[in-house]
Amino acid sequence: MLHADVSIISTFSLPESYVDKHCDKYYLLHWSGPYLASHLLSNYHKIIREDISYLPIFDGIKPFDVYFSQPKEQFILSFRKKKQELFGYVIIRRLTQ
Repeated sequence: MLHADVSIISTFSLPESYVDKHCDKYYLLHWSGPYLASHLLSNYHKIIREDISYLPIFDGIKPFDVYFSQPKEQFILSFRKKKQELFGYVIIRRLTQ
């Protein structure tokens, strides 16, 4: 089902007012490239945390960039799940230094 409200899948940093009204999960994590790739590959290209499946959205990068990243390469992940949805989304960006 395509969301009429595309900000859940297009906005990396959601405003607090949006999160309070629409989300029951929202947080950021930093992961190394190999760690992220291992999660994606072991879960059929999804990330599973706390029994919730998150569909990845690659922002400014391609999946190839994650799967073949160097050990020191870092990515920032923005997890979000709308209230009453069975799954969530995770927007993935390369962490610039």
